[in-house]
Amino acid sequence: MTQIPKPVKRTLLISYFEGAAVAIHNSYTIGLYPVAFALLLGASDFQIGILGAFSFLATLFGFLSAYIVESTGQRKQTTVWTGFLSRSIWALAPLIPLLAADPARKAWAFVFLVGVSLAANAMSGNAWLAWFTDLVPAEIRGRYFGQRSGILSAVGIAGTIGAGLFLDSYKKAGSELLGYAVLFALAFLLAVASLILSFLQYEGRRPAAKGFRKAGAALLLPLKNKSYRVFLIYFVVWALVNGLSSPFWGAHMFKNLGMTYTQVSFYTAVAGVCVFFSHILWGWIIDRVGARAVLRFCSVGAILTPLLWPFADRTNLIPIWIDAALSGVVWPGINLAALYLLMENRGESGDSSVAMYSFATGTAAFLTSLLGSWLAVALSRLHFKGYGLLINNFTTLFIATAFLRLIVQIFMPGFAEQKRGRARAVPREVIAFLWIAVLTSREKLLWVVGRMRGHEHS
Repeated sequence: MTQIPKPVKRTLLISYFEGAAVAIHNSYTIGLYPVAFALLLGASDFQIGILGAFSFLATLFGFLSAYIVESTGQRKQTTVWTGFLSRSIWALAPLIPLLAADPARKAWAFVFLVGVSLAANAMSGNAWLAWFTDLVPAEIRGRYFGQRSGILSAVGIAGTIGAGLFLDSYKKAGSELLGYAVLFALAFLLAVASLILSFLQYEGRRPAAKGFRKAGAALLLPLKNKSYRVFLIYFVVWALVNGLSSPFWGAHMFKNLGMTYTQVSFYTAVAGVCVFFSHILWGWIIDRVGARAVLRFCSVGAILTPLLWPFADRTNLIPIWIDAALSGVVWPGINLAALYLLMENRGESGDSSVAMYSFATGTAAFLTSLLGSWLAVALSRLHFKGYGLLINNFTTLFIATAFLRLIVQIFMPGFAEQKRGRARAVPREVIAFLWIAVLTSREKLLWVVGRMRGHEHS
C-alpha cells in the first residue's frame, strides 16, 4: 500500500471539519428554508419559480469553473474564493427586510442574492472535486469519499432539524424575521470557519495551465463520442421534464399545506436517512445488473411520487411522508445510475464530460423552470378540493411532471455499459441484498453476544 504523505493526511482530516461547516451552512441556505424566507418577504408564485430555476442556472457556472481550472490550473484558489463568496453573501440577507421597498422588490433582491450564492457554490464544487480527486490516493478514494459523504449527510440532517426547531420557536414568539437574521448570521460565521480551514489544506500538485483556447476545445471534446451523445440527450430531456415543477415542491408545503418548519425539516430528514441507506443498496445492485436496469426501475417510483401530492392537504400529510421515504429510495438510484453511465460513456474526455453534462442538463432544467413559473401564474386561479384531492396550480404541474416522466421512461434508449441486466431483475436483487444484510447483521450480533459471554466467564 502506498504511504500517504503527512500533508495529504492532515488535509483529509481537516476536510471533514471544513465539510461539516459547509454542510450546516447549506442546511440553512439551500433547499426549503430560502423558499420559506422568500414567501415571508411576499414573493409571488412567479418569483418562487425563478428562485427554483436559479438552482439549475447555477450549474452553468460549474461549466465556467471547469473552464477556469483547465485554463489556469488554479483549483484550490478557485475552490476557496468562490466557496467563500457563495457562503458569505448570506450576511446580506437579514438586511433585505429593512429595505425601503415594496414586497415584490424585496423578494427580487433576495432572489438575486440566492442566484449569486448558487452560482458561486457550483463553481466551488466543481473545482473542489477536481482538486480532491487528484489529492486523495486511489486506493482509499472510494472509502474516503464514502465516509465523508455519510458523515456530512448526517451533519446536514441535524442542521436541518435544528434550524426547523429554531425557526418555529421564533415564529411562535412572533419574531420570525429575527429568527432568520440569527440563522443567516450563524451561516456567515460558518463561512468564515470554512475559509480558514480551507487555507489550512494542502493543494498538492497543481496541473499545468492549458490556456483559454485549448481549454475551450477540451470542453467540447465529449460531443465527438456517439455513446456520450446518446447518454446526454436522454438526460437533457429528463432534466427538461423535471424542471417544470421543481421550484414548487417546497412552496406548496409552506403555502398550501401549512407545514411548520419542524415538519418540513423532518420531511428532509426522512428523505435524507433513506438516501443514506439507498446509496449502498443501489451501488451493490448496479454492480450486478448494470445502471440502465436500475435507472428504469427507479424511474417508476419517480413517476408515482408526484401523484401522491394532490391527495395531501392541511389535515392529511400522510402522502407527503410517503413521498419523503419513496423519493429517498428511488432518487439515489436514478442519480447513481446517471453517474455510472456518465463514467461509462465519457471516453477519454475526463472532467470535460462532467462539465458538459452539468451545463446541458442545467440549461434544460432552467428553461422549463421558467416555463413552470409562467404556468404557475397562469393557473393561479385554479382551485378544486373534493373527493380527497387538492387541485391547484402547483399540483397540476406535479401531475404533468408524472405524465411526462412516464413518456420519457417509455422511450429510454440503450446505453453503452459493461453489464446489461433487465429492470425486472432488480426486485430479485433488492430481496437478495436485504437477505444478505439480515444474515450479516445476525452474524455480527451473535459475534458480539459471544464476546460478551466470554467476558462474563473470564
